[in-house]
Parts: sequence; C-alpha cells; structure tokens
Amino acid sequence: MTKPPLQHPGDPHSLPLPRLASIDLLRAVAVLMVATAHFGRAFSAGTAQFCADYGKLGVEVFFVISGYVIPYSLARSGYSLGPGNFGPLQVFAAKRFLRIHPPYLAALALTLAITWPWRHALGLPQVDTWGSLAQSAAYLHFPSDNPVFWSLLVELEYYALIAFIFPLLAHRRLAVGMATFGALLLLARVAGEPGDAFHLPQYLPRFAVGFAVFCFTEGRIGWRRLALLLAGLWLWDRSGPEATAALLTGLAIAAFAKCGTWHREDHLPPVLAPLLFIGAISYSFFLVHLPVGGKILIALRFLLGPGEAWGFPVFLAALAGATGMAFVFYRLVEAPCHRLAGRMGTQKETPSAPPHSDA
Repeated sequence: MTKPPLQHPGDPHSLPLPRLASIDLLRAVAVLMVATAHFGRAFSAGTAQFCADYGKLGVEVFFVISGYVIPYSLARSGYSLGPGNFGPLQVFAAKRFLRIHPPYLAALALTLAITWPWRHALGLPQVDTWGSLAQSAAYLHFPSDNPVFWSLLVELEYYALIAFIFPLLAHRRLAVGMATFGALLLLARVAGEPGDAFHLPQYLPRFAVGFAVFCFTEGRIGWRRLALLLAGLWLWDRSGPEATAALLTGLAIAAFAKCGTWHREDHLPPVLAPLLFIGAISYSFFLVHLPVGGKILIALRFLLGPGEAWGFPVFLAALAGATGMAFVFYRLVEAPCHRLAGRMGTQKETPSAPPHSDA
C-alpha cells in the first residue's frame, strides 16, 4: 500500500513549526510527575513510596513525547534519503546539540556548585570528582546528586537512531515503514536489558508509541490501525505501569491532534496557564529540580523536625524553589541556546527539551 510521502509543499525550511500547546501540557504533567517522585519524600513512608512508584512514570511520558515530536520536526525539515539531501539533517543535529548539550553542561556545573559545599558543610564525602565531571560531560557518568541525567543519554541514542532511519520509517510505501518499525522492535527485544554501550533498546517501545501517533497525525494511518499498533505495543512491551503510561500518553497526543484548537495556546482555558508555563520550561525544570528542590526539602525537614503535618508544605516549598530556579535557568541558559540555534538555517523551530524537547 502506498501513502503520500511525509513532505509539505513549498520550501521546507520556510515552514514554521508552531509550538504545540498540548505537547507543553503533557511535558508539564511529565516533569511534575518526576518531581513528585523525588519530593514525595516529604510525606509519610507509604505515600512517599507511592509517589516514587508512579511519579517515575513521567520519564516514560517524556519518551513518548520525543517519539512523536522528533519525527514531526524531521518531516518538516525536508530530510530524505539520497545524495545531497543531508543538509537538513546536519542543521537539525546542530540545533539539537545547541539546545540540549550546553544547558546540560550548565546544569552539571550548578549541581556540583550546590552539592560540593553542601556535602562539605555536613561532613559528607565528595562522591564526584573533576574526573567524574569530565565523564559526565560526555554522558559516561551521572552525578549521584542528580541521577535524572541518565534519561538524556537514552534520548540522544534515540535521536541518533531516528535521524538515520527516518527516511525508511517515513517511506512513501507504508509497508516499508511498518517493516522497519517491526524490525526495530525485534532488535530491541533481542537486545534485552540495557548494556554498557546502549541503553535505548529497553525503552524503544515507548518511543515507538510516539512514532505510531506521528503516523496517525500525518494521515498515514487511521484510528483503527493506530489502535492496533498501540495495543500491540502495549502487549509487546510487557512492562506493566510503564507500558500503560506510554499508551495513555499516545492516546492523549492523538486526541489533542484531532482537537486542533488544543494545539493553540490562545484556544486553551486560562486555568491551564500554569501548566503551559511549566511545560515551556520543562527541560530546565527537569535539569535543576533535584539539586535545588531536594536540598530545600532536606533543609526544611531538618528545621521543622519529624511529623506528617509538615509533609505537604515542605513538598510545596521544594516544588516552588525548583520552579523558581528552573525559570531563572531557562532565562539565563536555555533561552539563549534556543536563540542561537534559531539562527542556524532559516527554519524556525520550537524550543525543545529531552525529552523533553521540540514542537
């Protein structure tokens, strides 16, 4: 069966990629889930465990979002197989690097600037050194005081993979795309657990959910095929809550896409404005929330003493502190990186974050 190729009329580099408000809403939900997993320690043991178990599913939501928005961006970049067609890919990769890596390095520096004096003041051993910092800059090590960075490596592996196989996935013949889709999942199943070299295989089904929804929103498949693909991925994944979180995220993106007004911020209820704000700075929030909010939580619990009555106020204080730092970080670090990336080429893209990123 042949479907129209994923291309758009006119010069693809002149096509703006509008910021999708519905994606920002999902990013906000995802990053708040991750923050709840970490700041849930403010509550009693049972509640804290519940927050940790289900809050960590926010990372799966981020993976599905990336599975959708990265193909969305590539499809509008004009990238395809063939001699002379790799210019859009090079521009895309350079922009991705500028938007993701410099903020990551700045977050690394901020993490160590906070944790080194903190550990020194409490008489705790320093677990990170200049050597481990150099390794972290190359995604070979992640500081124990900000372990969420591990997901960035998975995102980067996905970016590299889809950059080279996207022309096959988006082939004008739907059968070619579906065959490539299936082959990737088979390879992921064979690879099994993440190894020292690659971490993506374990999480590839979550990215695949996002790509399936992308095919749906581009008109490549209909509701019936989307339902079959998502049900198949849910059964294939066999990861329980993680697979269910991915499925629900995929369905939400598909539903938002069919309700076109939900992609536009000015068509959303004003009550959602705080979530749109969090979604817009979600990458910065993801990078800095733990070293900042985590230290606020520990300090307040020490000052206020034990007691469940303080749980929710401490949780809110940690969340507020993390949000404030994320906004400052966004204005001083992430936003300038976006502007610099925006000067590359003529295509206007939306700010992105790992996963936290694009469209």
